[in-house]
Amino acid sequence: MEVIVGSQEFTGYSIKNITFVPSRPIGEMLGGKIGYTGGKVTINGDAVETVNINGIGHVPARALTTALGARIFWDKSNPKRVDIFPKL
Repeated sequence: MEVIVGSQEFTGYSIKNITFVPSRPIGEMLGGKIGYTGGKVTINGDAVETVNINGIGHVPARALTTALGARIFWDKSNPKRVDIFPKL
């Protein structure tokens, strides 16, 4: 799955109909403080659902809306593309 933030492209994964994105690069681009504790990624100190893929913590894209106010758009014409924008 193609995840676009600004002009950068990342690989995301659809797992049980949930879009998981790499937490650190995207979270930091959106202004969040990303950490890792107890097997979970933290966003601004709050633990969120985490899936480890190839040694990289991935979080549900929707966790970025809750924690950082990100705006997420799934492209209906290209269901393998997700655009993520910082809050206004």
